[in-house]
Amino acid sequence: MNQIPSLPALSGSSSSWSNQEDEARTWSRRIEQIEASLDALREPCEQSFLALGEALSSAHKTARAMGDSAAVLTDALTSRGLTDQARALELDLHVLDQALAAARTETGLQTIDDAAQAIGGSVQTLGKLLVQVRMLAMNARIEAAQLSGLGMDFTVFTREIGRLAQRGEQSIGIIVGTLRTLRDVLSQALNLQGALGDQHRLDLEGIKRRLHSAMNTLQQRQEAARRTLGSLPTHLDQAHRSVSEVVSALQIADMTRQRVEHVDEALATVLGVLNTQGSDQDMGGTRRHIMVNALCDLQARQLTVIRDDFEAKARIIETNLRALGTGVQGLREGVTRLHATSTEDRTDFLDTLANDLKTALSILERYRSARRETEDSMGTVVSMTSEIAEAVTAINEIDAEMHLIGLNASIKCGNLGSRGRVLTVIASELQAFARQTRALALEIGSRLDRIAACSSDLGRQNAGTDSGKLDDLDQAIQTFLDTLDRLTGESSERLNEVRAQTETLERSLNVTLTNFTIRKRMTEVFTTAARELGAIAQACRPDLTGPALDDARREVLEFLHKHYTMVDEREVHEAMFGGTPRAAAAVTPSKAATTDISDLLF
Repeated sequence: MNQIPSLPALSGSSSSWSNQEDEARTWSRRIEQIEASLDALREPCEQSFLALGEALSSAHKTARAMGDSAAVLTDALTSRGLTDQARALELDLHVLDQALAAARTETGLQTIDDAAQAIGGSVQTLGKLLVQVRMLAMNARIEAAQLSGLGMDFTVFTREIGRLAQRGEQSIGIIVGTLRTLRDVLSQALNLQGALGDQHRLDLEGIKRRLHSAMNTLQQRQEAARRTLGSLPTHLDQAHRSVSEVVSALQIADMTRQRVEHVDEALATVLGVLNTQGSDQDMGGTRRHIMVNALCDLQARQLTVIRDDFEAKARIIETNLRALGTGVQGLREGVTRLHATSTEDRTDFLDTLANDLKTALSILERYRSARRETEDSMGTVVSMTSEIAEAVTAINEIDAEMHLIGLNASIKCGNLGSRGRVLTVIASELQAFARQTRALALEIGSRLDRIAACSSDLGRQNAGTDSGKLDDLDQAIQTFLDTLDRLTGESSERLNEVRAQTETLERSLNVTLTNFTIRKRMTEVFTTAARELGAIAQACRPDLTGPALDDARREVLEFLHKHYTMVDEREVHEAMFGGTPRAAAAVTPSKAATTDISDLLF
């Protein structure tokens, strides 16, 4: 930028003619420097505003494309298909509550295990009874041997007692072995139920919470998407207004160029006046001073107005470019928030929702697998219960035979009188053992019935409607996952488009703002030029006062009549001389004064 050196103090119009010529040459050099500094602004100003116009055109296109992408993105989130699937999935979530409730209240396995444990106790008691029966058989053989000399044969009695004891022990062995296997199966089933009751239950509750949260989040994001979609016209209108404001302000470049050209013409006139050698026939040296004074003062004021107008419009440009950048950034952040998991996290919440749904599928599969294992366990329990029941039936037969043998022995021993007293006692004890055996067998049978009933109930529960509902939930989740996968792919592509577009636009706006430095330069040049012209005007201010000064100025104004045409110069002139043209005419009723002073200047 051309710097104009400070103007030295100049003498007034009372100087000698040679001094006036020296002053004129000094003023001419200063004015030429001012012209050069103003001319130096033309090309950089033009280039700066051309670059700004190109950037603005690109910004306008990018903003429109970004708005289209954002509209597609938000519209995808609010699609009716996604909403309907989300609502259907939310309705199916009650299946999880039912599964959890069943897991909490399901006591069938424990009931079976308790019954099996009680059967084990009964079998143990039954085993002890059979040991006592075997001891009775030994005592009976001893006593029968002593009575053999009396012609009474108790061989069948003693042999049958031993045989029944052996059969009973064999049946008990079968029951004990089967019961042990049954308890092992029940232990595994109970452990599995414990896992369902603990980790799986926690998992199910966790996934239920996540699914509910995901559905709530989806609804919130859909509502936010609707708001964002509704705000798109506002964002675009704001962007268009900013662009329009900048476009309107861009006209200041051409206006400033024209106004500076008029200033150049005026300064050329001043140089012509200053370069006139000797006394002008139309105006003497004093008139020349008045001419230079009027022109320089007017152009100094004109440059001040040009500077202020240019600076105001340039600030409008800068402000609207920043507003455009802020609006674009706000739109990008709004669209990004629609897909973010949280305000701190910029990951896609659709991915998070999909991961939760996949976790739900995994947990449901484990839950169904556990139920299938329970079904298998129940099948094993039913099979083993049947084996135990057959063994108990065999024990019931032993009980009947023991009772019958004991009864026959009692009758036979009764015929022996006191000599058969011991065998009579043995027969009575055998009948008592038979009754105890029967009671234990009935007890075991009752518990087996309870096991069978619980097994049947568990089987119906596992194969009932809950299983079908879980399958429906699985299908609903899978369908929703497929929709999310498609939506995630589409939204990710659109989201990347919006991000890329906003980044490009923001970067372009930032570069434009950074490079738009012409305001400062032009303001400085206009300020310096106005100050220098004001100093020249002050230096050549005439010593005339009163009517003489008025007459001299009228001559100058008549001379300048043909040189000015712009409305803004008219306004500056009126501000410079004060009052209205009519007021000026009323002061001096001469022919020149009756003419509108604005017409004289323009």
